Amino acid sequence: LVYFVWNRLGKNGSESGSSDSTFAKLWATSQVAMHPELGAFCAAPLARPGQRIPKSRRVLRLGAGLVQPHWHLRACGLRRSLLPELRESDLNPHIADSVSTLIDETVAHLKWILHWPSMVQAVRAVQDGLLPCDVAFELARTAPRSCL
Repeated sequence: LVYFVWNRLGKNGSESGSSDSTFAKLWATSQVAMHPELGAFCAAPLARPGQRIPKSRRVLRLGAGLVQPHWHLRACGLRRSLLPELRESDLNPHIADSVSTLIDETVAHLKWILHWPSMVQAVRAVQDGLLPCDVAFELARTAPRSCL
């Protein structure tokens, strides 16, 4: 959906086919590297994560674009219902890696949320002052009963 909508954006209400593109359109279609002013920052835009690239060319990996250029060429001008299937290999590898990380972290968080009630119950089940980590532990052992 992001690709489909942003691919049709034109600057200042211009036609989507005009050369006066927004950055959102350039990014969604992975055309940032071909822009005369932005291209210098994307010399190696879709290098695989972990691939050794000279430090001078390690810029704008995520900003280089959303999809692989070959996927954009197949999808260009098609209606949304006719867009080719978008697989993980069709995404900018750095975008795909970031989305995978986001999904993994979200699943881990949801698993933790499912365990949270039992953690709270375990903490609340212990009477105050019985655990050495409890602030009232030492107080309960040394204070006279009349003070508690």
